[in-house]
Amino acid sequence: GRHTVQQVTTATPFAIVLGLPAAIVGTVSKSLGSVLAFPGKVTGGLVLARRGRNQEREADRTGMQLAAAAGWDPHALGDILSRMERLSELARDGEGTRASYFDSHPTTAERVGNVDAFAAGLETADVPPIAPGRNGFLQRLNGLLLADNPTAGVFAEQTFLHPELGFQINFPADWKRQNHPTHVLAVKPESKGRTFAMLQISSKGEDPLEGARADGLHKRLLDQLQSSQIHGLPAVVLETEERGSMYHITWIAHRGSVYRISAVADTSDLASTQETLQRVAPTFRDLRPQDRKRIRAHRLRTTAARPGETIATVYERSASTWTSAEAALYNDVTSDATLEAGKLIKLSKEESYQPPR
Repeated sequence: GRHTVQQVTTATPFAIVLGLPAAIVGTVSKSLGSVLAFPGKVTGGLVLARRGRNQEREADRTGMQLAAAAGWDPHALGDILSRMERLSELARDGEGTRASYFDSHPTTAERVGNVDAFAAGLETADVPPIAPGRNGFLQRLNGLLLADNPTAGVFAEQTFLHPELGFQINFPADWKRQNHPTHVLAVKPESKGRTFAMLQISSKGEDPLEGARADGLHKRLLDQLQSSQIHGLPAVVLETEERGSMYHITWIAHRGSVYRISAVADTSDLASTQETLQRVAPTFRDLRPQDRKRIRAHRLRTTAARPGETIATVYERSASTWTSAEAALYNDVTSDATLEAGKLIKLSKEESYQPPR
């Protein structure tokens, strides 16, 4: 239904979400203003969007039609939604408030009722199963990647590591962070988005000065650029105050690309933040072998239940990253039920990252 595309088109621009009118960003660079505005159309959509009820109905119906055509039971969507909501409740109980799928996709009795009614009118295609029985199916899922894909970069605490592009950089520890295909962003809490640091690829090449020029930096600011070296990598740095905001922008060349690290603070926040922002860019460096060891992947694994075991006892011996309560929901059993010997139980295992072959 292209719902997300519609929301991205109408979402508040990034500069406004962050409290930075485009005119202010444009005083530094006209094209940089556009660059800063673009990612936030997605960010703004994530922050501000709430799906309409009609869009939810359309999404549910489309999903059930696709499932039925592929030979799956479309009625299962109602059970999936209920189980996801229970997992969301578990997360909130354990961590207070946490962003959830159901913050923008509420499950209601009406929604589940609509799912059941619509599914009743669908005919499930007679398609051969992809694997014989439950155990055969779970064996096909063995190794399925869970959570974020490390190939696109991951955070290890406040450090962002990118195994394919071969770099790492530190962001402030207590800031809110987001890894997006077009940028990595960290925003200071309570700053209303006016104080942030963002990493993007600016251009191709080995000359950071050319990267700054390609961004359309005003001539008076080009003259203020300071040449630098950051962990042996060529860089140019700009510090300037423009209309109530302090900009600390670094262009740094690494493996054929010029990266732009934009650290911006509202001047009212400068006294407590300037030093923090200035420390971000100097942490950019090549990804070393010892750094790669910090990159971990969460994968779905299975283990066979032993006679007399419950979910809790399976998880005690398996070192899964799920809690027993989460595991019970993922495996569709109660926490204290005795499991059938030999039944495959799904686990989430944290493992060393292996690059794609």
